[in-house]
Amino acid sequence: MSYLCAGVLLCATHWVHAGHANLPSGIYEGGLLLAVAPLDKQRLTGLLRVPDSNCRIYFHGLPRGETYTLGMTTPDAFGFASWGQLTVSYDGDTPIVRLDLPVPPGCEKAAPDLAKRQFRLQEKRPWTGIRLVMAERAHFHDDVHESTRRKAWAVKWDAIAFDKEAPSFLHAEFLGGKKPVLGWLRQEDVHPADVVGMEYARTQLPAMQGALPTEVRAYLNARERCEHFAGEYDPESGDPERTRFLLKTMKFECGETERRYHALTAFYAKQTPALKFLKSNAPPQ
Repeated sequence: MSYLCAGVLLCATHWVHAGHANLPSGIYEGGLLLAVAPLDKQRLTGLLRVPDSNCRIYFHGLPRGETYTLGMTTPDAFGFASWGQLTVSYDGDTPIVRLDLPVPPGCEKAAPDLAKRQFRLQEKRPWTGIRLVMAERAHFHDDVHESTRRKAWAVKWDAIAFDKEAPSFLHAEFLGGKKPVLGWLRQEDVHPADVVGMEYARTQLPAMQGALPTEVRAYLNARERCEHFAGEYDPESGDPERTRFLLKTMKFECGETERRYHALTAFYAKQTPALKFLKSNAPPQ
């Protein structure tokens, strides 16, 4: 966790960066895919797929001054969610992106130094959005009509990028295969940019957390989710399916809270103000 601030808890890391207006959609080094929507407030959506690993991070955000404030999640059933920030600098005309995001479960070995990595643009693409598939199967179509459905499909949590929108369809490219697959997907088969499950990671950061290091914000967010699902869980609810879901989710969120708490208290063990802050926000019992 060496990428956290080494000073007091309310410190912040700064990086020299340029404005967001010229950030292009495309393929960046290190498995990063970005799409910017000029007609949607310059909304950014992105997917990081760390090569040779199962580490995947989906994020979206809006420009805030010269940075993007991000909400992030992992494309899976649990959907770890938190906040972060994207900054961009330029080497001549080539943009170089940096992601200040907490390292989610499943990425500890593949990307422990995520906040230090730099992602250089490799190839521009005409994408205006990246989305995650919501349906169990999302079939591609040759045109914006159900009668043109093809055999090819994407499955739940797959990622797609699109460059055109119709009232009920997106012209999309599947991002997970060895060969490009393009076609129209039904909009109802894909998540919006603010993926279901990101209720605790909206684009705007809570003011009280804005100055905290990324990993501390991630811990506080996990703690909030643990409290939420623990409060919702009722073994006597009379709804077995919902009870099983809540129990499974509660165990995941509260386990993640404990893991992050122990890592942070170890990291800040010799910094009394920071340690006091963490202990005053210890995991719920």
